[in-house]
Amino acid sequence: MPQPRIAACAAAAAALALAATACGGGSTTTTGAHTSAAYNVGVTGIVNQTSAAGHGTLRMEQPSDLQSTDPGNTYFGADWNVMRLYTRSLVTFAEGPGPVKLVPDLATDLGSMSADGLTWTFHLVKGATYTDGSPITAQDVAYGIERSNWGQDVLPNGPTYFKQLLTDTTNYQGPYKDKNPADHPSGIDTPDSGTIVFHLVKPFADFDDVLTLPSTVPVPRAKDTGATYYEHVLSSGAYTFDSYTVGKELDLSASPNFDAASDPLHLHVAHAARIVDKVDVSAQTVDQDLLHGTTDMDQSGLGVQTATQSQVLGNPRLKAEADDPITGLLTYLTIDTKIKPFDNIDCRKAVEWAIDKAAVQTAFGGGIGGGDIATTVLPPTVPGYVQQDLYPTPGHTGDLAKAKAEIATCKAAEHITDITTQVGYYIDQAKDKPVADVVQQNLAAIGITATEDGFKYSQLSIKAGSQAYVRQNNEALFITAWGADFPSGYGFLDQIVTPDGIKSTGESNYSELDDPAIDSLMAAALKTTDPDARNALYAQIDQQALKDAALVPMIDSRALMLRPPNVTNAYIEQAYGMYDYQALGVQ
Repeated sequence: MPQPRIAACAAAAAALALAATACGGGSTTTTGAHTSAAYNVGVTGIVNQTSAAGHGTLRMEQPSDLQSTDPGNTYFGADWNVMRLYTRSLVTFAEGPGPVKLVPDLATDLGSMSADGLTWTFHLVKGATYTDGSPITAQDVAYGIERSNWGQDVLPNGPTYFKQLLTDTTNYQGPYKDKNPADHPSGIDTPDSGTIVFHLVKPFADFDDVLTLPSTVPVPRAKDTGATYYEHVLSSGAYTFDSYTVGKELDLSASPNFDAASDPLHLHVAHAARIVDKVDVSAQTVDQDLLHGTTDMDQSGLGVQTATQSQVLGNPRLKAEADDPITGLLTYLTIDTKIKPFDNIDCRKAVEWAIDKAAVQTAFGGGIGGGDIATTVLPPTVPGYVQQDLYPTPGHTGDLAKAKAEIATCKAAEHITDITTQVGYYIDQAKDKPVADVVQQNLAAIGITATEDGFKYSQLSIKAGSQAYVRQNNEALFITAWGADFPSGYGFLDQIVTPDGIKSTGESNYSELDDPAIDSLMAAALKTTDPDARNALYAQIDQQALKDAALVPMIDSRALMLRPPNVTNAYIEQAYGMYDYQALGVQ
């Protein structure tokens, strides 16, 4: 459901599990908090809860590199989660397990909307500074939005919701092409250093959901180094960005200049003195380091590998240190509707019928640690989800007869005898290779030859996210995963099934689906103020994307995650489907 627009203090009292004092100084008691470990308690409660700060080093590892440490140049939930350690956005998510709630961060509240729904006004909290002690201004927030949304000639990877939603009568070319500091999109006003006003092209009642994106992280224009800003981001959060070496390590430390008074909801507390995040560590090594106590957290949020699952579940001590949440990620196979012969819907329907989802589930790690078989685009955790299955098969094992019939129809229409293509997948996501093998075998059974193209997670923008690459390499298929950019049906669907996600680089609508029926439904949803009616429209969009056979939902992901006993404040943040990194500490 859309987030309720309640007073900030009411939201804090109800949802901020870690606040020692909130909204008037009283202590906060958290129902569902746990002081001892047990299997799955991190889904509903907090393990090893403490308010202690500045203690020890939190060690993190992940099997891939960060796509970027620059808040304006990344589109991965795990990156966004770790960014909250050293950045602040206008709006964020309340700390604590359970349903997602919006709360203000750099803003004083969740904003005021004009009567016509076209103008939103936000005021910044007093005293917020960067780690160097300089003040954070509304102009810095505006510039962060401009560089991430209008600067994609230099920063191609982030979402561009603001460019789509805000008015721009100036034909603004972005800060890297237009060097005049006075130029900016007409949809953003900063009447003073503490006020930012947004002007929308159409009413959008859930606009404050968009403000949770790292696009609203402030960046001073004078400190922006463009494509190299990722090397040393100016921190606005509780941790200082000390250093980042591509392919090796991100190092953070408690910021000496963070003003706790500017954070009345206690969202940013440096529970650890230092954080060391090692990247490009093999998935198997991450698992072993967790088991042997030489690291504290798998920063990818993908959980232990299949080979490690039985070891964890078969050991009572290890099982008590594990959680297996639905992550909110859909693992799916995209089918590019612009690459022949898959521009023919019969070819795409053949793929829909051919995939043995039961075999995919096994390859992905089974029901625990892998996930539930998916038949819809929206996961069960996202508003608008309605159970449906347009391509039902016995036991979800596929229907080769129907698939072969569709292929025969497609070949006859296209006057072809053979179909060859390429299927992309991430080589540093260990579960993806076995899934790619299943897809390759299923397609071979209906006469489609698919070669596998494995590439690193950090190479997405030049591989499957590049239209030139997929066309040159005939890569019509791609195995990927998607989570909601923010907790709504729009936040999940918009960038993967509408033209908003179609870009020459940094593409997220890998199917390149452009269906007027979906566009009409989405436009109606954005105008609909009644939550139930709006969610019903999102369910129709889900169904239409599957009628178009633009993607094959395969797995509603689960991840068997470990939280070693020395980790404090461990709980699953539903907004990201993994542990809330900004809350973690060590004892």
